[in-house]
Amino acid sequence: MKRSSISRTARRGRNACKTHLAVALATLAVEAVFRCYFTNAEQMVANIAQAIHEGNLASKLKTYTAPSVLVIDDVGLLPMDRAAASAFYRVVNVHYEKQHSTTATTNRGLPNWGEIFGDTVVAAAVTDPPNGVREELPPSRAALCQRVTA
Repeated sequence: MKRSSISRTARRGRNACKTHLAVALATLAVEAVFRCYFTNAEQMVANIAQAIHEGNLASKLKTYTAPSVLVIDDVGLLPMDRAAASAFYRVVNVHYEKQHSTTATTNRGLPNWGEIFGDTVVAAAVTDPPNGVREELPPSRAALCQRVTA
């Protein structure tokens, strides 16, 4: 599996199959003998916030950063406060530093990620890590199907 900092399945509208595609990618990673973890953004940042409160952040971060492939579903479904955005960034950044792949699904385009995180600087840091490879699948179903089946 090629190194990728973060890839998004950016699709608009309801029932766009983002989660289904992310599950399929995770399944392929597992079949290729990569460790994989699947979570949704809201639950992940809540777990990180709880770990900070309880003083066990390091062990909780390992839950998300140890697997070679991390899939974060529904990024931007709900806006994040500063603490949640910071938690999200920590996970993605540590995962990137370990040269692991991260995939996130979202209904929002990149220009709107500043609204999700409440800060355009954090949004830019999450989506464009230094020397990272970012791949974004187009919002068109036809184009998506062509890229997946090609």
